[in-house]
Amino acid sequence: MSKLPELPYNDQITRSVQCSFGGYQHTKGSYDGTIYDMTNLSSDEYPLLATREKRRVLQRITAFRGCLAVDDIFCYVDGTCLYKGSDMVAAVADSQKSFAVLADRVLIFPDKVYLNLAAKGRYASMEELVAAVSEPGYGDVYAVGVAPPYALYHWTGSAWSFYEHETGTMTPSYRGSVIFKAQGTLYDEAAAANCLEVPGIDWNDYFRVGDAVTISGCTVHMDNNQTPVIREIDGNRLLFYENIFMVDTVYRYTATETVKAGDYGFTHAEKSYCFTLADPLLAGDTLTWEETGLRVNRSGVETVISVTEGAAANQLALKKTEIDYSEAEVMIKRDVPDMDYFCTANNRLWGCKGDTVYGSKLGDPFNFNVFDGLSTDSYAVDTGSPGSFTACYSYLGYPTFFKENAIYKIYGSKPANFEAIASLTAGVAKNSEKSLAVAGDLLFYLSPAGVVCYSGGTPTFLRSAFGNVNYRDGVGGSNGLKYYISMTDGGGAPQLFVYDTACGLWHREDDKKILAFYRDGQQLMMVDETGVLMSADGGRGLTGGTEEESLPWSVEFGDFIENSPDKKAVTKVQLRLALAIEAKAEIYLQYDGGDEEKVGPTLHGARKRSWYLPLIPKRCDYFRIKLRGEGGCQIHSLAVEYSTGSAL
Repeated sequence: MSKLPELPYNDQITRSVQCSFGGYQHTKGSYDGTIYDMTNLSSDEYPLLATREKRRVLQRITAFRGCLAVDDIFCYVDGTCLYKGSDMVAAVADSQKSFAVLADRVLIFPDKVYLNLAAKGRYASMEELVAAVSEPGYGDVYAVGVAPPYALYHWTGSAWSFYEHETGTMTPSYRGSVIFKAQGTLYDEAAAANCLEVPGIDWNDYFRVGDAVTISGCTVHMDNNQTPVIREIDGNRLLFYENIFMVDTVYRYTATETVKAGDYGFTHAEKSYCFTLADPLLAGDTLTWEETGLRVNRSGVETVISVTEGAAANQLALKKTEIDYSEAEVMIKRDVPDMDYFCTANNRLWGCKGDTVYGSKLGDPFNFNVFDGLSTDSYAVDTGSPGSFTACYSYLGYPTFFKENAIYKIYGSKPANFEAIASLTAGVAKNSEKSLAVAGDLLFYLSPAGVVCYSGGTPTFLRSAFGNVNYRDGVGGSNGLKYYISMTDGGGAPQLFVYDTACGLWHREDDKKILAFYRDGQQLMMVDETGVLMSADGGRGLTGGTEEESLPWSVEFGDFIENSPDKKAVTKVQLRLALAIEAKAEIYLQYDGGDEEKVGPTLHGARKRSWYLPLIPKRCDYFRIKLRGEGGCQIHSLAVEYSTGSAL
């Protein structure tokens, strides 16, 4: 803000002219042209003071629970329904949602649901898809089905191939009986104790190769309760690295040729036993000792033979043999940790819960338990500092985590050299995790001590414009140059402010409570507490919807003392305005904190012009000027003529 020099008149009347207008400065030290309060004004025409552009209202979401826009795709939750554009694609819990996007997948918490955005269209059947898309491009993806979850098919160059559902859970699971196999395969070679089998299912409907799955509920061999990584999927068999499971062990004799009927014996645990074969054994038949009895298996038919202690002339050698065993009520699940706040950075999903930071497997937001010693592994660390995390954001390529009094950045290129470096400085206030947004290459957010901007070092406080008002529950957004933040004051009243990074000024728009901001191309959009979707910075480039009918605005300047502690009397006010068609403006004066007094008539006009308003001089210590109006307006200059008197 700047003022031209005061011009003294011979009759001791002084004229003060203001042609440059600053921003919101809600402090008791707002003097002589500083703006103490405002409504719906902006820096769009700085150094002029102008009304903001009218917002364009697009639609209303009945039970808004959260949203995310990716390029030209708008995803949101209305009650229990997840929408991709105008299509309902999944049912979710009726709760507030948080979103992140990695590649083509939108990740939705706390439900731990994913939405694949790759589909270029939607068809009811494969026949319709084939008929409609006669010349698909390599990798083209389309959704097929009549109801969620829709199946996604991609063109391989020669055929349409299913690869996943459009929506699904990030934590698929199976519960039931499981067979742990003593013998399996791995990469077309025989492998021992590495196979988990469930007859009648296809594991491809649950998991993928490379998934780390948590196995729990085993009561016979509890060592099988672990989290191994799937190496292969073969229909109803999950294959892991060799000897990863415990299986049952027996002592067995396998006939390689015919064994005649008669009396036989064997030794086990330094004891001798004898038994009688009433019928011969053929090649491939087995005898199995299970501590309590001897089972004979002849061509798949088992019978029990009685055994007594004692020696026999004909001895059979029983070998230690591992066999399959079954467990009931086993849970197999791909786990994703509960995370309060999360973001995506460097092709990983990062998140935090309490004092713990998690990083997913590289390129795979579904796996947080893969620890193979590779650069693609998952990552987790406890910071060991007091307090819980309050926010998470990807800034300057680093996953950045915030507590109220600390900022942690994850440095490194792989889990082996990841390191969480802390700065004990102003972090994000509780319940203000949505206040984070980048404008003018700076990260803005609401800290416990007020709004700050952060460039990677020490945050800079921007609270001087707000005086002694402490704000909370910040929700922020950015159009690239301007930072928008909706906050509530100590009394619970919402306020919407805008910070222009180009001119370094705050402006107050109105008292809307905003639940979320999102970008629609170049346009910043916002959703208010009634679920109304509207443009935040005008409706340029938007089609459809309706424009605001009215735009009420006001500005209240701070105390005019004209750099003098003496009494003074205002004699004239001259105002240069540019009013839009059908717009109007009124001017009020307030002397020494008394009642407001309207000055002159209501101003109308559709062009820029000056209004010269003579006043009946009224002696005062200080005075305030207030302007109110409706419709588009630009304030070009404000001139005040006044005379000074004595100190009494």
